[in-house]
Amino acid sequence: MKTFLSNPNLTMINESEFMSFPITTDHGHLAHQYLCKIKETLDLSLAEYHRVYVQRVDLRYPKYFFGYNSCTITKFIESLKSKIENDLNRKGKIGKCKLRYVWAREQASSETPHYHVALILNKDVYFCLGNFSNDSGNLSSMIKEAWASALGIEYFQVESSVHFPKNSTYYIHKGKESYLEEYKQCFYRLSYLAKIDTKVYSNGLRNFSSSRK
Repeated sequence: MKTFLSNPNLTMINESEFMSFPITTDHGHLAHQYLCKIKETLDLSLAEYHRVYVQRVDLRYPKYFFGYNSCTITKFIESLKSKIENDLNRKGKIGKCKLRYVWAREQASSETPHYHVALILNKDVYFCLGNFSNDSGNLSSMIKEAWASALGIEYFQVESSVHFPKNSTYYIHKGKESYLEEYKQCFYRLSYLAKIDTKVYSNGLRNFSSSRK
């Protein structure tokens, strides 16, 4: 492992495994500290819930949007937490699902950054995004509403700015024979968020964050 010169707090790794789990090798070096946080966040969820649902989502700024703020991703997380709490309240399931997350901020050639996010939930409460055509009442609409709220714009204005990648849903069932393979596949996918390439370290802004507990 080598220290990353642009950020001495990070240690770079360029291996095919991390703690015996496969990780992506197609995008250059990964940050050891980021991988630790990804695993820690997954493990915290699995310690609380036997069945975990992990959803990847990408968030971008609309082309016409000029109000970029480094606090936007924090506002998104807080808004989504609030919407999930309200949804649980309506369903009589208060306290049954704690939202955990990991996000990475990246910026290549575009004028504004974008965010890769992993949302980690109790599968016994949420298990899919729902119908994308619905404007409310499911997880996909809550995610879009939260991004619109964070940007201070209308729901319809973020339609093309919230992207759910192909094969972006993962389930991990603790106690099942398939548990280890499910964990490996999910961790491999999330290891992409730990890549150092396209993260900007010269502006002092945070490029990676995760749930604290």
